[in-house]
Amino acid sequence: MIAKEGITLPRDGYTRHDTRNSRTRAATCRTLDTSPCWRVRYLRADILRCSVGPFAFMQLNIQHLTKVYPPNTLALEDVSLEVAERELVVILGQNGAGKTTLLNCVLGLVKPDRGKILADGQDILAKPGLARRQIAVVFEEASNIYGYMTVEENLLHSGLLNAVPAFYLREKIDRLLGEFGLYEKRHVLAHMLSRGMKQKLALAAAFLKGAPMLFLDEPTLGLDVDAKAQVIDVLLHNKTACSILLTTHDMHLAHVLGDRFYLIHRGRLVWSGTKDALRASGIADGRDLEEMMRAIARTSC
Repeated sequence: MIAKEGITLPRDGYTRHDTRNSRTRAATCRTLDTSPCWRVRYLRADILRCSVGPFAFMQLNIQHLTKVYPPNTLALEDVSLEVAERELVVILGQNGAGKTTLLNCVLGLVKPDRGKILADGQDILAKPGLARRQIAVVFEEASNIYGYMTVEENLLHSGLLNAVPAFYLREKIDRLLGEFGLYEKRHVLAHMLSRGMKQKLALAAAFLKGAPMLFLDEPTLGLDVDAKAQVIDVLLHNKTACSILLTTHDMHLAHVLGDRFYLIHRGRLVWSGTKDALRASGIADGRDLEEMMRAIARTSC
């Protein structure tokens, strides 16, 4: 073991499983940034921990998931679905259908009553820390950004919290600011941004983590037409960077982005299909998809 400015690391440069708090991780990034030798070693450790998106992808398998809230409110009943590597899966359903509960179960925020959740074959329910490391999340209302920080400070904060190595954190932030159309706003406080800009910042912070899977909960909720189009363009450009699980009742968004679709109605999975299957059925746009979903929901009542 080698002690470098108060931080103990293995001699070969590989870090152990990262359970340190964010302040210590930030200090580690700053310390390791001082030497090219340590930069290379920390990058190798970072890749091995699978915390950089381009180096690892992830499959998610949900089996027979059931959740009942007290006293007797059925949120999910025997729901099974899968997300393949680099696939964008859309979960459709009305408000209260159980979409957000499903995400919360995978993230360990809600404990299901029955079922299994496997990430690359590993049981997330038995290893809840796995989900926190391997999944980035954007909940509705862009709740992963801070209004009292600037756009750039939000991304720096997110990067340090997620132990993104400091020697390429700045470069990665600059690239994301450009891709998401936020470069000219980098020094603007987040609370002064428009709703669409806040959502793009939240997405940029999620992609900065470099996780192999991204959860998006109603990413266009409350956006105007222009802001929604901007978010869709950003997601189209970045959709193959990781696997994405998206919940929405916006059928236009679903039709444009989705590779595979699942419809949840009153906590039950009532339909699933791929984009190719939709095309074969004559579903040409979001309006056709909405009519089909309504028809399926009515027959499932």
